[in-house]
Amino acid sequence: MGRQPSYAWRSLMAAQALVKRGVRWQGGEGVRIQVWKDKWLPNPSTYKVVTPEILGTGVTWVRDIIDGDRMEWRVDLIRQTFMRQDVDAILSIPLSANRARDRLIWAGTKNGKFSVRSAYKMAQETHFAWKACKNILATKENLKRRNITKDDVCEACGEQLESACHIFWFWDKAKEAWESSKMALPFEIKPSWDFIDVVWHIQKRQDQCPGLLERIIAICWGIWKNENEVFHGGKGRDGRAVTRSSILLLEEFQIVNEGPQVTRVSAPEVVKWCPPRPGCYKVNVDGVVFSKRKQVGIGVVIRDSGGVVVAALSKKMALPLGALETEAKALEEGIQFACDVGVRDVIFESDSLNICNSVQGLSEPPSSVQNIIAGILRQVQSFRTFEFTHTRRQGNVPAHILAQHAAYVEDFSAWLEECPSHIVHECALDVRTLLTFE
Repeated sequence: MGRQPSYAWRSLMAAQALVKRGVRWQGGEGVRIQVWKDKWLPNPSTYKVVTPEILGTGVTWVRDIIDGDRMEWRVDLIRQTFMRQDVDAILSIPLSANRARDRLIWAGTKNGKFSVRSAYKMAQETHFAWKACKNILATKENLKRRNITKDDVCEACGEQLESACHIFWFWDKAKEAWESSKMALPFEIKPSWDFIDVVWHIQKRQDQCPGLLERIIAICWGIWKNENEVFHGGKGRDGRAVTRSSILLLEEFQIVNEGPQVTRVSAPEVVKWCPPRPGCYKVNVDGVVFSKRKQVGIGVVIRDSGGVVVAALSKKMALPLGALETEAKALEEGIQFACDVGVRDVIFESDSLNICNSVQGLSEPPSSVQNIIAGILRQVQSFRTFEFTHTRRQGNVPAHILAQHAAYVEDFSAWLEECPSHIVHECALDVRTLLTFE
C-alpha cells in the first residue's frame, strides 16, 4: 500500500479480512478442497470439520471421500473417519452427477454471492456474538469487575446480578421475548451459564435444530439493544415487539440475500395433471425427506400424451438432504431416467417452484443446489426438445406416492412399459379428470 496509503486503500485492505472470513468452498468434484483445513461444510459457525485429523487414512482432499465414477459419497469411509456431527454435515451436501467444479462462495447469502449489506450485517452480528461469547459485553457485572461502576445489580429488576445470561434469558422483557417467539429450546438454560454455554449446547444439536442459532442470536441482539435503550432512559419495547422486529430483520436479510422472488412460473388455476402434446412425454418428479431415517425418497413417472405410463422409478438415497436439495436431486434423477428410457422430446414437471424458477433462469438458485442446477442444464441438452413446468402437489400425486414408496425399497425399483400397482388409481384418475375437463 505504500508508506502513506489513502483512506480508501486502507479501508479496502481492512475489508479483505472480513471477506476472507465470509468465504467458503462449495464442493463439486472435491479436487481443490482440503478436508481438514478448508471451510467447506454447511455449518454456519466454522464451516470446518470438528473431527481431529486422523493420519494414515488416506483422506486429505474431499475427492478422497467421493466415488468419482458414480459421483456419490463414500458413505462407509466417511462414517469410519468422521464424528457423527461431521458425517451428517458431509452427507447433507448434494453432489451433482454431472461433475461440477469446486468453487468459492460467500457464506453470508443464500445464493453464495457477495453483497455489501450481507457483509455489514455479518460484521455487526458477528461482533455482537463474539463479545457475548467472550463475556465482554458492557453488562454491570463486567463493568464492576473493571472498576467502572460500583454495583452490579440489574437496573431493570433491581434484584439480580446483571450478567449476560440474566439480560438475555431471565430479565422480564427477555422472558416476554422468548415466550412470544414460541421457540422451544431442546435444553434448559441455567442462571449460572455464560452465553458461550448456550451456543455450545445449540451447536451440539444443530442437526436437530437447523437455523436455531441464527434466530437465537438475532433475538439476543434485539434484547441487548432494548436493554441499552431502557438503561439510557428510553421507554423500551415489550418482549413481543422485540421478537417481532428481530425476526423480521433476520427474515428481511435472508430475503434480500436470496434475491427477488420471481413467480412467473405458476400452476394452472385448476390443479390437474396436463398431458404433453402428441409425440412428447411428460416426466413428473418429486422428492420426500425421511428426516428420522436420514434418508430421502425420489419418485419419477413418465407418461405419453394419452396418460399411459411408459416408465416409473422409486429410488431411496441414504443421505440427510434438506427438502430443496431433495427436489433438485429428484429432477436430476428424472432427467437421467428419461435418458436411460430413451425418450427424446420431454417436459419435466416438478412441484418445487424454487427449483423450476432456477432451471428456467427466473431466479438465482440457492448455493446448496447450484452445482446440481448447472449439471441439469447441461444434461438436458442431450434431448431433442425439452422444457420445464411447475405444478402443485395435487397435479403431481403419482410421483409423490412413488417418492414415499422409496422408504420400502432396498435401493431402487423401476418399471418399464407398465404402471406400478400403487399408482394405478391415481394415474387413471388423472386421465379421467382430463377427459372430464375436455
